[in-house]
Amino acid sequence: MNRPYYEDLLREIESFYDRVAPVYPSLFGDYSRHQRSLAEKVAALCDLNRWRRVCDVACFSGTLAAELSAYRKLKVYGSDLNKRAIKAARMRKARVLSWRVGEWFNLSGVWRGHVFDVVVCTGNSIVHLPPGPRKRALRGMRSILASDGALIIDTYTEWGALEETTLSPCAARNDHGAISLVMVINEPDKQALLRTVYHLDCRATVDDDCWSPCNIVFSERTTHYPTDPRGLASELRRAGFTTVESLGTWGDEGKFSALVARRG
Repeated sequence: MNRPYYEDLLREIESFYDRVAPVYPSLFGDYSRHQRSLAEKVAALCDLNRWRRVCDVACFSGTLAAELSAYRKLKVYGSDLNKRAIKAARMRKARVLSWRVGEWFNLSGVWRGHVFDVVVCTGNSIVHLPPGPRKRALRGMRSILASDGALIIDTYTEWGALEETTLSPCAARNDHGAISLVMVINEPDKQALLRTVYHLDCRATVDDDCWSPCNIVFSERTTHYPTDPRGLASELRRAGFTTVESLGTWGDEGKFSALVARRG
């Protein structure tokens, strides 16, 4: 493994979410509804297959893991690269058995001695990784998965829609097909939160085709490497999985699709 390259990649992700973590609930409070919907589907699938041990990989501040822990039959665990996010997760009043800091590429070390019936990786987390590291991350998830268990992973269903609604004039695809995303906020109360509470480096951006002068972005950004459900299914095959079903789209606009994959 090219360790410096992987370390740079993880540092970019960690830096972005370190800054976002303290204000994430205020910026994305409605995201909880989407996670609640997904938790219902995951819990039903677990009940059908008598799965009990669930690990939420890239759990961030633990929204989905907390929702899953409300189902008394499930034993829920969560891990994330970001220390601030895990600190926030530990403050939740949730029946999660363990929150741990750790990266995708070393899950067998993070969860030494644990094997899970279900590994969940959602919230569009996997697209932070380009194809090579993504394959290694998927294999990391496979390493902590029981032989008869399943990986549940999601991705955007329409990247075109994402580009239209999320990209600012200073964020575009690079030569490798990646998208450098910045956060565009046009609600005055959230702008005030970013400027006065967290002191993020915000600036106005104007584009006659897309944006109004009230939009702001902050300068920290993170790179996404897009895929769609078909592309993700192909990547899962290369990492040793077989996609067996889809939990369908979730979210108000149906922009996410969750795939269920078994060890192949």
